[in-house]
Amino acid sequence: MLIPARRFLSENFPLYYPFGNTGVRNVLKDCRFVGDNVKILFLGSGDLRNALAAAGNRKNLNSIHIHLNDLNPSIVARNILILKVISAPDFDAENKEDIAFLWDLWYNAEWPISTHERFKSVLKKLLDNELPDNVVIPKSNYLITLRTIWSTLSSISSKTKSESDLFMKKIRRERKNFLVDGWYKMHLTDAGLDENSMASSFPEEVDGYAFYLATKFLGFDESVKKKPLIQRMLDPTTNLWQVHYQLCPFDGYLPLTREELDAPNNKGTLIRTCQKIFQSLVSDYKKRIDGIKFFFHVEDALEFCLSQSTLSFDVIDCSNLVDHIGLVHLINACERILSDTPGGMLFTESMTWISLAPSELEYVEKALCCPLSMIPTVYGLKLTNHVELGASTPTNNLIRNPMRTILFCWKKASTFQNVRLSSTPELSHCLNRIAQKCSLFRLKETKNSTRPSKGTKVDRSILGIEISFTLLTLSYVVNSMISRVGGDPLNFRADAVKIPSVYNLYRRTLEAWKNKEIVVKLSSNLETNLLNQIESNSIRTPSMRIVLAPLNKFQNNCSQHVFGQKFTVFDYELSDPEIHVIDNFELQVKQNANGEIQTATISFLLMPDHGSQLPLVAKELSMKVDSCIESVDQYTLQIGIESSKNISGLIVSPIPKQCLPCESVHGLSLSLSQPNNIKPLKLSFPFPILVKDVRATLHRKNRVIDLVLKKALYEPWPYEFQTKQSRWIVDNFKPWEDGISKEDSVLTHLAIQFKTNVFQVAEKTDAIVKLSALNQVRLIIKSLFCEAIINNQEFVNIRGKDSTQSPDWYIRVHLPVRISPLGSPVLLLSAIDHRFAENLASQGKIDMQESNDDFTRIFESPKLKKHPAGRSSTIWTFTSEEELLLRYVLRLNSTKIVPSTWQKNNLPQGENSPWLATFVSPLYDDCPAMIQESLATVQLQKEINSSNQPTRCVACKKIPQNLKRCSRCRTGFYCSVECQRGHWTQHKNVCNNSRK
Repeated sequence: MLIPARRFLSENFPLYYPFGNTGVRNVLKDCRFVGDNVKILFLGSGDLRNALAAAGNRKNLNSIHIHLNDLNPSIVARNILILKVISAPDFDAENKEDIAFLWDLWYNAEWPISTHERFKSVLKKLLDNELPDNVVIPKSNYLITLRTIWSTLSSISSKTKSESDLFMKKIRRERKNFLVDGWYKMHLTDAGLDENSMASSFPEEVDGYAFYLATKFLGFDESVKKKPLIQRMLDPTTNLWQVHYQLCPFDGYLPLTREELDAPNNKGTLIRTCQKIFQSLVSDYKKRIDGIKFFFHVEDALEFCLSQSTLSFDVIDCSNLVDHIGLVHLINACERILSDTPGGMLFTESMTWISLAPSELEYVEKALCCPLSMIPTVYGLKLTNHVELGASTPTNNLIRNPMRTILFCWKKASTFQNVRLSSTPELSHCLNRIAQKCSLFRLKETKNSTRPSKGTKVDRSILGIEISFTLLTLSYVVNSMISRVGGDPLNFRADAVKIPSVYNLYRRTLEAWKNKEIVVKLSSNLETNLLNQIESNSIRTPSMRIVLAPLNKFQNNCSQHVFGQKFTVFDYELSDPEIHVIDNFELQVKQNANGEIQTATISFLLMPDHGSQLPLVAKELSMKVDSCIESVDQYTLQIGIESSKNISGLIVSPIPKQCLPCESVHGLSLSLSQPNNIKPLKLSFPFPILVKDVRATLHRKNRVIDLVLKKALYEPWPYEFQTKQSRWIVDNFKPWEDGISKEDSVLTHLAIQFKTNVFQVAEKTDAIVKLSALNQVRLIIKSLFCEAIINNQEFVNIRGKDSTQSPDWYIRVHLPVRISPLGSPVLLLSAIDHRFAENLASQGKIDMQESNDDFTRIFESPKLKKHPAGRSSTIWTFTSEEELLLRYVLRLNSTKIVPSTWQKNNLPQGENSPWLATFVSPLYDDCPAMIQESLATVQLQKEINSSNQPTRCVACKKIPQNLKRCSRCRTGFYCSVECQRGHWTQHKNVCNNSRK
């Protein structure tokens, strides 16, 4: 089967990941399934940790089917072997010997004799077709491949001691060379080394550290005599070392929480903690083994997804496949097999996203070639992460390594109903951006550099994201979109966008193949010496494409120019009708005992000019959508009315019925009072629309309805208001002081919201206005925290700087600062949306006297009674976009929590209540820069504020009888004007940011 992703040479040399390099994650944690046969798919599954976590921690599920897919048959064979061990009736997860045996199988390179003998016994059972009772292998060719691997392992295990010693000596040498070469490719240009000094320059400390980790990861009993056995980590066909040189066993357990850390003493803390987590994982699975079935699939992830016609899955986890095959391919393939249920979820993970963009929002939009608000239309999925608000958790280990893994959760988006989408500049721009990536043809855009010269900086952009696109990518995306949204195929078809002429034959062939017309499969042998040279000399993963051209089109020797990166045909003869480029093909490679390519065969499809596209047939309606134009922020529709009678009485109603306090819906119903026999027209949209901003105009003469619908860009989605089960219970939050070190202060978290030091940016009001709306809201969050924890202020109002109206928000702060489940500081708020309250009052939906009584009662406090002259502080807003985004954050956060007991007893409830039980927490920058400078500024501010007491002068520290307060911010106290002027350089940052 042809897959849309570009072929890489590494697909035929799969590196082995015997254990995961990311922390275990229970994919059912936030799912709300009840019943039987919930289906989970792990694409590119790697080891079994996530599968065991899902099986052992399922809630209200009697049975689950877990499907595990991996292209590497060695990984699948190993997983079945481990399940054979765990699922055996005599295996006891609480028994030290049983767990030690399993630990050896999973992590250790060298085993004791007891493990070796027990391992051979398990292998023999598998070779006798005694699979675990809960394991299913759907295809017979899978089982043949797996049996070959088990047979190879059995053969190696049966070596004599002398044979084993010689074999281990060879493997250790291969392992060291593998690590050296991998390190060289990653760090050569940074270290400024040449090829001749590679082995001698490999740092001794790296090898020593690897040995240290190996000795510490030997298992539970280190006094047992070891026998050298590492057959599970070898290529089953060549017996060569193939474990990725960057893989570390500890990565699969980090980061650790304080509760998980087993630290009675410093020695062996990490290994004991990892083993304890490992044992708990296995024990939970063993307790709930009934009702679990495992299905194993040994094939390419995209091929598996695109070939499924009957299977659909409730949960799909893709690990970090996006880093290898691209986000477009993955979500396009998974959207087809993700179940259309409220609980259905798709997880994608990236470890290398920072190579593409500096923020999560930019990464998503660049990887998908599409603005965030149009992703539901183009791809049929909605992103549940609010990437437009920055990161939800702080970056780990900021100063040492600012990179972090990001996890995205996707759900099926609502579909268009009775809407035929028209071509728009924005949509065409999205498709053309995909087309441009699909047809990258110039060498400088796709070349695989050989070893660079000394001092050359290597661009390590991830090819899986940037150049995995092919023309078939565009075809799959376009056809998937048409099947969901409708529209004229002539507007969206793959050949409607700009594609270089060298792809004409390729494009026609793909259309014919897609339409199941006759095509011819051609095969050709490749020059293996050339492939071996490319593989061994590339510092990046070599990508591949086929160029069909007469030999005389190349200058001199073809092989020389291919290897020398001199494709002059690409630069000068792109319009030549005799030259054709093909990106989708099959490559089969066999290696010899030395790991070199022995044979290589390439197969591809070709045919003469064929193919056509069938127009979609719309159902005849009394009212039908003639056009729908989508832009980044709105839908514009024109609806035709097929009736010769008089028309009047247009009524637009949200569907389903609007569930307040949510202000958006996915659907609308349009009806006419005259004539009375016209059926209502029901419309639905993938991105929610604002009910209050629906603009509908009935043109009686022309018999059309103009409909303009604003997207709810600054409003939580309807499902976020409806989800109740997974909300945080704030009454259970611990105070921030409990267990938190002084270095991990609230102010530090507030500082790393920003990429640069914004404490000094706010010196002038003009500078604040020039900040992005997100950074302006971050400043407001910082001010709320500072007012509460520094100035002990309980009441705050927020208002526009140039507004003559009353404040937009009145807020009561509930101290102390708490710790969220994500580890970030949380400030609980009771807030009234004053503009919304005024609108409700004007509509007669609330009683003004009752509202005023509520306001007085909620804003009463012992502190205010004790100091009746006290007043609330004011935080200013400067732009309308800032105000919209702030309202969005407060409303969104209100959907994440269960109100506190005080809020339940005191805040007015109901659909028409302007009150919110909400919170604020830092909106972290995805990749904060200049963190040292920010932390230094925070420390300075803490030192300044620590002296901010009304009994002492901030500057000279004297205690005079009368202190004078800074009239601008009212937080600094001075004994004289001279002290105030002398202290201004330190005080101005605090003063300007207070904005009183």
